[in-house]
Amino acid sequence: MPKEIELWVQEKLPWLRQCLGLPNGIPSHDTIVRLFGLMNFTQVRSDFPSLDRRHPVQPFHLRS
Repeated sequence: MPKEIELWVQEKLPWLRQCLGLPNGIPSHDTIVRLFGLMNFTQVRSDFPSLDRRHPVQPFHLRS
């Protein structure tokens, strides 16, 4: 999965630079793996329930 994230970042780089700057460039595969190793995914699911595939968020244009 880190390789897919790295590819996505490369594809979205102009947009990401507007938000993040990325003065040192795209994070490497190793950096992404280290970041995932530090994350508490139980906490992430709690803080961002829309990221949990078991509870998908309805697209904005379909909301009532």
